[in-house]
Amino acid sequence: MKTQQYPALIYLTLFTAPLLCHASYEQPLFDQQYFEQQWHWQTEAGYRAASSSDMFEQQDAVVAQGALWWNPSYRGWVGQLSALGYVDHRGEQELDLSVNELFWMGQWGELDWLVGKHRSDYGVSYAHRPLDIFLLFRQNPVGIQIEEGVGIVAGSYFTSQGELTVLYSDSHFLDIEDRLKQRGIGLRYYQLDFTSEWQGILYWDDRRKLNAGGSWVSTFGDSWELHLEGRYQQRYQQPALNSRVGDAQWQQPLSWHEQDHGWQMLVGGSYSSHLIGTVIMEYWNDGRALSDQQWQSAIATTAWLRAQQHYGNLWQAGGALFSMENLQQHNLMLHWQKQRQPWTNRIDLMFSPQDQGLIATASSEYELSQRWLVRASLRYFGGASDSLYQQLPESSIALLSLEGRF
Repeated sequence: MKTQQYPALIYLTLFTAPLLCHASYEQPLFDQQYFEQQWHWQTEAGYRAASSSDMFEQQDAVVAQGALWWNPSYRGWVGQLSALGYVDHRGEQELDLSVNELFWMGQWGELDWLVGKHRSDYGVSYAHRPLDIFLLFRQNPVGIQIEEGVGIVAGSYFTSQGELTVLYSDSHFLDIEDRLKQRGIGLRYYQLDFTSEWQGILYWDDRRKLNAGGSWVSTFGDSWELHLEGRYQQRYQQPALNSRVGDAQWQQPLSWHEQDHGWQMLVGGSYSSHLIGTVIMEYWNDGRALSDQQWQSAIATTAWLRAQQHYGNLWQAGGALFSMENLQQHNLMLHWQKQRQPWTNRIDLMFSPQDQGLIATASSEYELSQRWLVRASLRYFGGASDSLYQQLPESSIALLSLEGRF
């Protein structure tokens, strides 16, 4: 069991105490009429069919998960605490407790302030969001997903059309990989002009140095929408497997290499109608991802490692390789969603033009009442036999879940 709430609470207290004392020193200690809360509960059971990949242990699994979220709010305080439990057919169990968010929002002087642990997301796209600068949030997961925020101190000044924000961010206290931890300062400007909105962000941190990005969204008529999103990253890390691992090296066959000047660009559009539903189409390029040649070299190295029976190190290295934000440099996504009460149906198709890989996801949910719904989901990893998506640990995932809010 892991608990992450204590560092977050300490961090929050140090930064918000002066603000709270100034803003509400005349208020009673606790007033029930200002307290609100919401509980969100989800449980699921499913089957994960193993792929034939050399990079991962090949074993089918029957899994069950359950999660409980508590979302309290009091005056300017907002929080989200979660408990996630996991068990599989082998009897392996895990329980994670975390404070996903705990922050204060309010006015002080002429600025609106946000201080604490918060999930800050400036992205505007569906499949991939280059402007997830602080942490990567999975946009179309299958199964339960727990998302944490980072430490934020942000002051915003609003005008009739826009917003200017100065912020400080810190993720060093989170239980994540060291290469993902950063702290930095930034500036964001947002503006809304009739049917269009745009934003620009400049952010500097101690690991990636300069991050500069922006987005633009515009609507056309009642049905069409176009969006653009991009980001420049001064420094980034790329994983690599040693091309031929000797006896002294195979204990750690994977290493991370510092690279300069990474670019991400995304263009997409959507169409919505009562008859068809909503269709979203997106293409994005991520220059930080491994090239096709680098992936082929990695696949060949894993085959050699497997022949030498270095299984544990092979699977550990393979997992690290597949932990990158984008696996491929070029990506296409087609999303369809149709809602007709009490049913909501979705289909996602993600295609890699580099090697003709495909990930297909379908889900159907039924609203039992205003508070309860049941959902069935299926994800399939396929495409060309030598595609990268065929190297993932599962060939398919099927899940049945029950979700309630109260």
